[in-house]
Amino acid sequence: MPASPANNANTPRTSWQEQLKSHCRNQKYQEPVFKIYSDRRGGRTAWTCVALVQGMPYPAQFWYDGNFINNAKEDAAEKALNVLSPQTARNTSYQGQIFPQASSPAYSRPAGR
Repeated sequence: MPASPANNANTPRTSWQEQLKSHCRNQKYQEPVFKIYSDRRGGRTAWTCVALVQGMPYPAQFWYDGNFINNAKEDAAEKALNVLSPQTARNTSYQGQIFPQASSPAYSRPAGR
């Protein structure tokens, strides 16, 4: 029986959120907290996320359509890992991205999630 390749395209990758949680466990940090924020933009609401690790905020790069809030969490987790565990560039694009994040965001309305 042939051996399976180590990097099988059919194997789902571990989510960025899970990778961040694992990194925090390994570093003996508290589990990351994901805060969701919304902003009314024209006729629709955009959503983003900030991952908090040891009290430090790591905002998602983009704002997302409401159907893709989990992708905002993935975005924030990826950004946190890029800082906490630098490796080769990891810039994933996520379905539902609608606005790039402002350079100095003002998160005024937590969504209560």
